[in-house]
Amino acid sequence: MKTIIRILAFTIAILVSGAGAKAGLPEEIITGFRKGDAEKLSAQFNHLVQMVVLEQDNIFSKAQAKQILTNFFSRNKVSDFQVLHEGGKDDANFTVGILKADTGEFRVYLYRKTSGKSMLIHQLRIEKDKGKTDTQ
Repeated sequence: MKTIIRILAFTIAILVSGAGAKAGLPEEIITGFRKGDAEKLSAQFNHLVQMVVLEQDNIFSKAQAKQILTNFFSRNKVSDFQVLHEGGKDDANFTVGILKADTGEFRVYLYRKTSGKSMLIHQLRIEKDKGKTDTQ
């Protein structure tokens, strides 16, 4: 009986630790947002990215998406990025976070999906966090 309980406890521990590892946002993406580094973030983009960044809303090539982020970060100096919520499955997941900048706070939505052997960003949305952004 003790052996069955040990095996069950071990199995549960493996399942719980494995699920957390798959769902987490890679450190490269977190660091990219915290530093306002469009180059680092664009390395995680799919070849086409559906983006909404303030008033820009379209499907962009990886190079266009990188330029849009570069422009956004040049106008909004980032001071911090915090992940608020994550979820998903093995082949797709989403993240919601808050990006703090000198111009206010922005809500960030990411959707990542497996493309080949890599989990890449397919959708990115950056919106003003209503009630938390300076008026301009």
